[in-house]
Amino acid sequence: MAKSKSDAPGKSVKAAGGWGALKSVGRQLMEAAIRWASRHRRIRRIELDVAVENEGAVALYKSLGFEIEGRAVQALYKQGRYMDRYDMALLVDRVRRES
Repeated sequence: MAKSKSDAPGKSVKAAGGWGALKSVGRQLMEAAIRWASRHRRIRRIELDVAVENEGAVALYKSLGFEIEGRAVQALYKQGRYMDRYDMALLVDRVRRES
């Protein structure tokens, strides 16, 4: 059976429902990762970094309890220009207490 373009390695796949569906998948994946981490007592923090101008991702992470811990100026280079980056973290103990 031949692979469709969406099955080929390195190709992007479109989610039914457009960007709204992809945002929902991103939230679900992050929530699953946080639940997993909260069950493992040795995990104290979840850290991530994100481009400051990626406002949708920043809003998602904040809504999940992540806090901005710092800003690295011109730390990312994409499409011919430098961008700032937020360093964000979630303290897993806080999630455990809320569950």
